[in-house]
Amino acid sequence: MKVCSVCSITFITLPLTAKTTNTIVADGQAVIEADFVGKHIGEFAGIPATGKDVRVPSSVVYDLKNDQITRGRIYFEIPALLQQLGVNMGAG
Repeated sequence: MKVCSVCSITFITLPLTAKTTNTIVADGQAVIEADFVGKHIGEFAGIPATGKDVRVPSSVVYDLKNDQITRGRIYFEIPALLQQLGVNMGAG
């Protein structure tokens, strides 16, 4: 079963394309690891547009029933995104 090889989404003001790096399908679930690649072209989470290219590691988990997706969850590595946008995470 092919769940997704390349997905495109627009996330607020970051047009992103997913570059799949790993896919696992078993026991009613599919997990995809990918890098979302895009450019910061507008305000995002209060951060003004930087024009910077970003690559954000992510995972997508799908629940499957009868070879159909019944639920999906996307997890982004937000600290990696913020660092690439030049946000100072600072210590505590």
